[in-house]
Amino acid sequence: MTIYFTIELVLKKGTSLFKKPAAIASLMVFISIVGAVYHIALKPIWNPEGFIMILSEIHHTVVPLGTLVFWLFFKAQYCVRFKNKLLWLLYPLIYISFVIWRGGLSGFYPYPFLNVGALGLNQVMINSAGLLGVMIVGMGMIWLVGRGISRMS
Repeated sequence: MTIYFTIELVLKKGTSLFKKPAAIASLMVFISIVGAVYHIALKPIWNPEGFIMILSEIHHTVVPLGTLVFWLFFKAQYCVRFKNKLLWLLYPLIYISFVIWRGGLSGFYPYPFLNVGALGLNQVMINSAGLLGVMIVGMGMIWLVGRGISRMS
């Protein structure tokens, strides 16, 4: 999100990948899922304190909500084609693959639902497919909301 908003501030016009309407819509879905997964799956088992707790709340609550509000008020009217948004699934695919690969090397998995050592590769693949499915549904919902808002404008 930092890269997106920096480019948004610095480049008023341009052809950057991040200036395309699908970028903020997809990133908003991803960061919303980050927030939801944190609050549903991780927060009950991890209790940070002090400064780490403040940073965690900013990252997992404030940033997702702020991104949603930004998208609704400033970008939702730019309806994007759904097929273009599917290309954005490369980011979470690469990230999930990296987490699994790194966990295999180090034995550390930051997310219990991707822990191959504890769950086995088959269950982790099922969990990953489920997460990607949620992302696709989220993208579809955002596409529908954006389409509705663009028709009202």
